[in-house]
Amino acid sequence: MKKAIILAAGLGTRLRPLTNDNPKCLVTIKGIPLIDIWLNKLDRLGVEDFLINTHYLPEKVKEHILKSKFKDRVKLIHENKLMGTAGTLIKNIDFYENNDGLIMHGDNFTSDDLKNFFSVHHNRPKECLMTMMLFRTNTPSSSGIVRLNDNNIVTHFYEKVKDPPSNLANGAIYIITKNLMNILKDKKNITDISTQLIPMLLGKIMTYETKCPYVDIGNINSYNYANKL
Repeated sequence: MKKAIILAAGLGTRLRPLTNDNPKCLVTIKGIPLIDIWLNKLDRLGVEDFLINTHYLPEKVKEHILKSKFKDRVKLIHENKLMGTAGTLIKNIDFYENNDGLIMHGDNFTSDDLKNFFSVHHNRPKECLMTMMLFRTNTPSSSGIVRLNDNNIVTHFYEKVKDPPSNLANGAIYIITKNLMNILKDKKNITDISTQLIPMLLGKIMTYETKCPYVDIGNINSYNYANKL
């Protein structure tokens, strides 16, 4: 994977007051901004170019990136109106230059180095158009929960439902194949990965479950937990 889109446009309302003056991607884990954690991790995996979307406090993100060692490898895209996760993907599909690529939420934290995740994608069954990172969650009703077949392919998906069937959750890190990109180019009505794209791809999503700590930095409790890991 040579290119990655990092979704970083969220308002971070549940993280206030930490996000009163900072976008969520600049919130620090053990003193390091989340966006830097991801840029360094993906760089070690061989990712060469990054696209980061912005919306809330975009100048703060721009200022940070301009001081970064990655400044010449990052393309910043500002969204005056949030386009949704799939909306951003489809709008910028040409960024991948017709090669498999990564798209992920930049407000997650994990100690997983993603090497096995990349390997699982490389060796996926040929019918699979996407590979999804999974983790075990203590709050399954607030997550997207999957059911898998014997080959670890997603057969059912439950997005933030009451009493989901398990605690195996979508980590919102995806590797998208060039075949899926070609399908998506004309799908202008799809704006959300979880509620629209994933249900469309049941039976065609390979998965990798991380055994490392994995945290959605969505609120103060999760933020504090990540800083204790």
